[in-house]
Amino acid sequence: MYYSGNHWKEEWIATKNDTIELPDADNITKLKAGQNTVSFNFKNLDGSDFLFPNDEYKDKVTVLQIMGSWCPNCMDETAFLSPFYNRYKSKGFEVIGLSFEKTDDFTKAVSLINRTKVKYNVNYRLLAAGNRSLASQNMSMLEKINGYPTTIFIDKKGIVRKIHTGFTGPATGKYYEKFKDDFTTFIEKLLSE
Repeated sequence: MYYSGNHWKEEWIATKNDTIELPDADNITKLKAGQNTVSFNFKNLDGSDFLFPNDEYKDKVTVLQIMGSWCPNCMDETAFLSPFYNRYKSKGFEVIGLSFEKTDDFTKAVSLINRTKVKYNVNYRLLAAGNRSLASQNMSMLEKINGYPTTIFIDKKGIVRKIHTGFTGPATGKYYEKFKDDFTTFIEKLLSE
């Protein structure tokens, strides 16, 4: 039986498939045709506007973390990104967390985001990006947000180089170790350009 909270349950039957392969997480979410950059205007946690791109992030490698405080995989990604950011910030690396919450209430959203910030010792910018039901609309340069988290890698020239959907967290063992190695290698490549 599959349960989703206390509002949905559905019986299902699984059959093992020895040939199944997961889709390539770097090819699930895409920019719309003709797009190669990202721009947005969301709220800082103090309520002020934050526009991207801007001079603060010019000539820096930037990762956009599309997330929500309600998302367990997003929290695993935050636990990874927070110390990674602290290690690489001085080399020209930035992270911006775009937190899409389950509420339209800005004050409540900020409270949820701040709880995440404290719990994971986040030193990168976190933004209140709105209700998650409007995430694809608010990130209209993307075909669709296909999952949380979604991570957008932007090079020093402001060009989107890769979009990764999902997060291979610590529970996946060797796949998590491979993810960390691949992430580090890709960021270091972008930083060296």
